Amino acid sequence: SFSTAAMALGLSFSLGNVKLALETVKNDPESITCTIDAQNVKDDQSSCQQIDKIVRFKVGRILTISQDWGGSVSTGASVWNGENVAVKYIEESLGRKNLEGKSVIELGSGVGYSSLVANILGASEVVITDGNEDVLKLADKNIQDNLDVKPPNVIRTARLRWNTEDESNFLKTKWDYILASDVTYKKAAWTDLMHTIKALSTENTQTILSMEPRNVGEVEGVLKEAASFGLDYREETVDKTGSVCNLLCPRLFVLSPHVVTNL
Repeated sequence: SFSTAAMALGLSFSLGNVKLALETVKNDPESITCTIDAQNVKDDQSSCQQIDKIVRFKVGRILTISQDWGGSVSTGASVWNGENVAVKYIEESLGRKNLEGKSVIELGSGVGYSSLVANILGASEVVITDGNEDVLKLADKNIQDNLDVKPPNVIRTARLRWNTEDESNFLKTKWDYILASDVTYKKAAWTDLMHTIKALSTENTQTILSMEPRNVGEVEGVLKEAASFGLDYREETVDKTGSVCNLLCPRLFVLSPHVVTNL
């Protein structure tokens, strides 16, 4: 079989968990064919939440991402479009040159897709956080299924509820990057989210905030909240199709603490 040949050639190590990916595709072809390509839209906007596993080829690796849409009380148990755009930005704009040896923490991470890609690109410390313990178990499974992490690199999961005492567990690390995808759909959570981003940031921290806006005024409101915490922002154009963008068009912003320079 292809999987046997691949492992004999050592491809299972370089390409990822080939055996699991092949088994997944065999059991459910939609795990790999379910992309927005099939709907005449770009693949990086794909959204297939109701499939148990999705198979993707990113940064030279095959990733099989387990989801549990409908089986979990959390919306974080699947990959949403904001995270697809974040992964595209991490892969194509940041890349290994910016992530090698860096520290990364993901907020409201869900299944941990973005963090897996950051680890593959050389980030030395990656922490996948969420407030939901069941979702973190799913992220742990995705680590185990897809990565063969060797010291000194570390990737792990941890519970972090925004704007709570949980933050104190993560303050010792000077985070190079904070990742946050599809976490702005509830207005009531904006203040807590920005509080945690500010608390975990040093003057050099960059936060990659991606979202698929579902409400009129969501983007403007989130950015206003960020500014109120002293966070500057710039928008990065990840999806250049333009023609498919509307209210639900995924958007990505890079936040950083405002630095006052003395003239």
